[in-house]
Amino acid sequence: MKRTSGVRSKATAWAGATLLAVTALSGCSDNNTDADSSPSPSAPDAGPTEPEGEPGPSVDPGEEAVLAVYDSYWTEYAAAVSEPGIDEYLQLLEEMTNRGDDEPPLSTTAFPVGEYATGEAFTLVTRVVTDLDAGGLVMAGAPERISTEITSLDADAQTPTAEFRDCLAVEGWTVHERASGEEIAYPDDRLLQQVVTAKAEQWEGKWLITEVVERQEVC
Repeated sequence: MKRTSGVRSKATAWAGATLLAVTALSGCSDNNTDADSSPSPSAPDAGPTEPEGEPGPSVDPGEEAVLAVYDSYWTEYAAAVSEPGIDEYLQLLEEMTNRGDDEPPLSTTAFPVGEYATGEAFTLVTRVVTDLDAGGLVMAGAPERISTEITSLDADAQTPTAEFRDCLAVEGWTVHERASGEEIAYPDDRLLQQVVTAKAEQWEGKWLITEVVERQEVC
C-alpha cells in the first residue's frame, strides 16, 4: 500500500536534496509547450524485408561499447540504492570517513559503480545513497530507459568522448520506508518520464560515464 500522508514532507525534502535517482523527477510537469515536449516521432513503417539470409546493418563497435557502459551504470545505480545493496555503499562510505577522506574519490572499484563512472556521475550515486539513508528510505525496482540515443561520439579525439540523450521512466523505480517497507507515492506534480542527458569519456581504452543530468522536459 502506498503512503502519501505523514511521509510526504520527508520524501519531498529528500527528493529536493538529490540530483537524480528517481527523484530526478523533482521537476514539476508544467504546461509550457515551448519546451521540447512534443511527442517522439513514431517509428517509420518498415520497408521491404531483406532477402532471407542477408544480414541486417551492423552496430558500430564504438557505440556498442559506450552503450554497454551506460547500461551497466544504471544497473549498478539501481542496485546501490536498493535493499540490501545500500548497506555495501554505506559501509564503504563509513570506511572512507574513518580514513579522513572528505569526499568520495573520483572513481574507485571499491565502489562497484566505479567500474562504470567517474567524476560527477560517480559522486551522484554516493550522494543519493547518503540522502536515502538519512531519510530512512530505500528504493526498489529499476528505472526504465525508453529511448537511449548517442547524440555525439568522437572516438578519434585525444580523449574520446560521447554524449547521450535518454528518456527515463520511473514508474517501476519506487521509494520505500526502510523500516516498514511501505511504498511512498510520488507527489502528483512529479514527472514520471523525463529527459536525461549524460556524458562519457574513454581513458586508457575504457569508457566511463562522467556526468548525468536531469532536464526539466517531458519525454
